[in-house]
Amino acid sequence: MTLYDLLFIALFLTALGTLIVAATSAFRGRRARALRTLRTLALGTVIYLGIVYIATALSKQVVLRVGDPECSDDWCITVERVERTPKNAVMVYNVTLRIFSRALRVASVKMLRGTSTWWTLIGKDMIPFSPHRRFH
Repeated sequence: MTLYDLLFIALFLTALGTLIVAATSAFRGRRARALRTLRTLALGTVIYLGIVYIATALSKQVVLRVGDPECSDDWCITVERVERTPKNAVMVYNVTLRIFSRALRVASVKMLRGTSTWWTLIGKDMIPFSPHRRFH
C-alpha cells in the first residue's frame, strides 16, 4: 500500500463522515448547516479532482521499448514481440505480452484484480497507432 492509497482512504472516510454529519443535521432540522456541509464537501471534491487531473496532465509520458517491463509491486508486464504483417490494404500488428511475477514469496493475484495498465503502440515517429488508422 502506497502513501497515495492511504491518502485516498483517508479522504474517502472523511467524505463518508461528512455525508453522515450532513444527513444528521438535515434530520435534526438544521437544513442550512446540512447544505453548508454538502457545499464544503462538493468544493473539496472538485479541488481533489482538479489536483488529480493537473498532476496527470503534468506527468511525463513513459515510453517503453520492446522487452522493457512495466511493474506494479511484484507483478510485471512486458511486450515480448511485435509482428507486423500486411493484410489486404491494411497493416496487422500481432503483439505478444508477457505477464510475470518477480515475487520471491507466495504467489499473489494482485495483477489480475485491482491494477490497470494502458498500452498504446507507437511508431518511431512517436505517433500512436490507432485501430482505425490506415497505413500505406
